[in-house]
Amino acid sequence: MKVLPIIKRILTHGCVYFSVLSLVLYTGGMLASGIERQWIPTLSMMYAVFAFSVLFSAVNQIVWNTRLAGVLKILIHYAATTAIFYVMFILWGSYTASPSSVLIILMAYTLIYAAAFLFIFLLRYIFSSKKNNASAYSSQFSHTK
Repeated sequence: MKVLPIIKRILTHGCVYFSVLSLVLYTGGMLASGIERQWIPTLSMMYAVFAFSVLFSAVNQIVWNTRLAGVLKILIHYAATTAIFYVMFILWGSYTASPSSVLIILMAYTLIYAAAFLFIFLLRYIFSSKKNNASAYSSQFSHTK
């Protein structure tokens, strides 16, 4: 297995995640701030978002391309991305002053993760069921002469 295509895929997907997260953060910051603009992400926050996006993409490549059970993949993916989120945003962002704020931030992350997972799961279920229903069944064992 060549390393360069894997790195290219990780960086490409990471940049897509970064673009989407940046758009959401800036839009949310603009809507939440009003005139003061205090909720618009700073440059250091954008560096953290980029690092998180690339590491999230790397975890996706590692976890989803293994031969583990589906539930185990989800648990490992959640644990790894939560650890990355904790390091990038809570430790690097200096939000460790209050344990209650750390708990609230991690609970919000968990809710967003669960919502995104359910959305992706439903999309895959809908598209796979349409694909399975569209293919005609022909028996391999019935021979009509």
